[in-house]
Amino acid sequence: MIDQPGADARAFAGRPDTRGPPLDTSALLQQCMGNAELVVMLVDKFEKQACEDIARIEQAIATRDVGQTTRVSHALKGAAGALSAIDVQRTAADIELSARENRLESAAECFNELKAEVDRCLAYLPTVRAVANGAARTSTPEPERIP
Repeated sequence: MIDQPGADARAFAGRPDTRGPPLDTSALLQQCMGNAELVVMLVDKFEKQACEDIARIEQAIATRDVGQTTRVSHALKGAAGALSAIDVQRTAADIELSARENRLESAAECFNELKAEVDRCLAYLPTVRAVANGAARTSTPEPERIP
């Protein structure tokens, strides 16, 4: 666990974006029960999948494929939720709902925001890895020494 609340926000503070970190590292660590390896695995998987999903959503909107837009935005919403990336999750949910309601123009309007949120999240992932690895080092008890 992180000893200081907001430590991940301070690590990201040098960036011009004033909204704070794009995902809640503390919540992610708690959700993974402090398992840094699991956090890193989820981050790595999200990093690869999010890039593919963004391209697939963009293509699906361009070709007016309601089903594909719905499915891929739903999958991205779930992946973002697993990482506690609330802004990505919310925006993907907006696109999913728009597609379900056959409002692809609205989905297209949300796409740039989704792409920006995913980019912001991807830029933050090295910080998440560092925080997770730091938390793992500080939470590992030293072995007892027998005198």
